[in-house]
Amino acid sequence: MHLGSAKEERSKYYVGDSILLKPGYENILAVTIDKPPSAIWPWVAQMGLNKAGFYSFTWLENIFGCKLYNTDHIHPEWQNTQPGDYEPVCASAEKNNMKGWTIIYVIPNKALVYKSSTDSSWMMGFFIDSVSENKSRLITRMRYITPKHFGCI
Repeated sequence: MHLGSAKEERSKYYVGDSILLKPGYENILAVTIDKPPSAIWPWVAQMGLNKAGFYSFTWLENIFGCKLYNTDHIHPEWQNTQPGDYEPVCASAEKNNMKGWTIIYVIPNKALVYKSSTDSSWMMGFFIDSVSENKSRLITRMRYITPKHFGCI
C-alpha cells in the first residue's frame, strides 16, 4: 500500500487531499527518478485513455476491454491538460455509462489530481517533488471512502 514511499511522504499534505479529508483507504506509491520535474511532467500531463495511457499493466486492463495503449514518447498535442477536463478510464466502462475522472488540479511540474466524476468518494494525485537539480520523487496518492459493508458476513 505504500511501496517506495517515505514516512514523510505518507504524512505530507498534498493539493487535492481536501477532496477526502478522512479517507477509508489510502495508497501512496513513490519512486526516485534521475530527472528534474520538468522532464517528468510531460509524461504525467499526457496520461489518459485516449492519449498516452496510464503507463500500467495494459495487458491486464485490456482483458476487461479498456483498450489502453501506452506511448513511449512525448506528444506535444497532449500537453494541454486543464482542470475540469474529463478523463475516461476504460473503454468498456465508458460504453456502459460508467463515469471516469475529472481533473481537479493541474500545477505544471508539480501536481495532477483527478477525482471521481460522479462524486467526491475517490481521488488520485500524481505529485513531483524535486530532490536536487537532476533528481525528483514521483508520488502517487489514491484515496477513497470505503463502503460501510462489503456484503460479506
